[in-house]
Amino acid sequence: MKLSILSLSPDYKYRYIDHHVIEDSGLSRILDSETWSFLKAICPTDEILARQRLFRALMEPLFREKFCSFHGALTAYLRYNKLLAESETVCEGLFLFAKHYQCFQKLIETIKAFPTTDSIFIERLSAYANQKQQAFHEYEPLFSEYQSLLDAISHSKIQVSSGRAHICKMKTAAPSSSVIDEIKACKRSFGYSEDISSPQTIRMSLPISETLHLLYSDEFSRLIELKETLHGMLDNDVFSLKEESDFYLSILDLVERAEEYGIPCSFANISDRKQYIANDIYDVSLLAKRIPNGQYVSNHVSFTENEHCFFLLGANGGGKTTYLRAVASNLILFLSGCPIFCESAEIFPFDMIFTHFPADEHFDHGGRLFDEECRVRAMLDKGTENSFVFLNETFTGADARKGLSLSLSFMRSFAKKNTFCLFVTHFYEVMEFEFPALCAAVKADHENQRTFKIERGVREKRSYAEDILKKYGLDRISLTEKGKIND
Repeated sequence: MKLSILSLSPDYKYRYIDHHVIEDSGLSRILDSETWSFLKAICPTDEILARQRLFRALMEPLFREKFCSFHGALTAYLRYNKLLAESETVCEGLFLFAKHYQCFQKLIETIKAFPTTDSIFIERLSAYANQKQQAFHEYEPLFSEYQSLLDAISHSKIQVSSGRAHICKMKTAAPSSSVIDEIKACKRSFGYSEDISSPQTIRMSLPISETLHLLYSDEFSRLIELKETLHGMLDNDVFSLKEESDFYLSILDLVERAEEYGIPCSFANISDRKQYIANDIYDVSLLAKRIPNGQYVSNHVSFTENEHCFFLLGANGGGKTTYLRAVASNLILFLSGCPIFCESAEIFPFDMIFTHFPADEHFDHGGRLFDEECRVRAMLDKGTENSFVFLNETFTGADARKGLSLSLSFMRSFAKKNTFCLFVTHFYEVMEFEFPALCAAVKADHENQRTFKIERGVREKRSYAEDILKKYGLDRISLTEKGKIND
């Protein structure tokens, strides 16, 4: 029985975004690599909705508490499974199996304790738990016998005399102490602390194991027989749930961190029309910089079928890359069924995401420009009319004429294919052509102070000139004076 939510659409052929897309979007700064594996898989619409329902349920305190109990029980079960696989003796394996079996029982109990909710994931788990719980009732007499045999073995008597230790069977039916108790007593007699804080981590030595095996040969034979029968109750299907539950909790932790900094989250509506509309969207990867609360700037996103290719221009440090990452990262989260970081949104379920951030590239073949052309051309070939492409300062290494020509050429190709594209560029001449432009706004009366707001419109070329002058420590007055001297 497949338990993973990813099996809701068994006939669906998943598409996976490249790992560098997660890095370019900034999500790798705030999420672990295990979480990336789920973010890479683009879910079909029904799974996006199913995960959204589960995340909504997880935001309720009672359900979250039950889910964390389930996660803890699952972690314990996997830990004992690992210990059992690493057991070095038959005796050690028999004792560990009892804990392993009990952990699985506890896991089923935590699933049964989930409150009723509209979640396919929980429905599937509940059906699985019902099936297992019924089997547990049938096997209960066998496990009780198993426990009784272990109790008899564990209450063997350790006798110490003249520096020599002996293990013997207890004669009484109701022993007053266990092997662990006797070990503590022995430690006291030799002047050591009796503390055994984690007895499950103490490995049973081979001599003790072999001695117990000889003393309880009939009990061991029966235990081995019972173990083989009881082992049929356990299965490895639940192992896949560990990574999946880790994923949900990781995203929830991110939501809570964002809330601490005043960044809201919401669940985007799935749009039947090709569009990406979002109000007050944030680049949540900025949390990695620990920017103080109240200093995170939101922006609006509006891509439609009529306007689906935009150039984004503006001064360095004006928020262009932040805006690009906000749009890309929230799209990735949406396609994985996660909450996204904005006030509200309506997004089409795009089939693929491509990114190109040249600052992260290594140019080993034909130089930077050649590699960039190859990368963008590959996106054009692989992408469809339902894909979204994010280009950040691509072709910056080319001269102005060549860079402008390549930028316009590829943008026209994406537009012709109906692929959505957001292209950050410093070639401000693109504003003179057919594509709509977004600009990083500045306050002109405050020496081009960055507002980190992205606005629709045409930005004055003067502000670019001012930025260049500042970069080299110049201003218009000094340039004017220099011109007079040259004259």
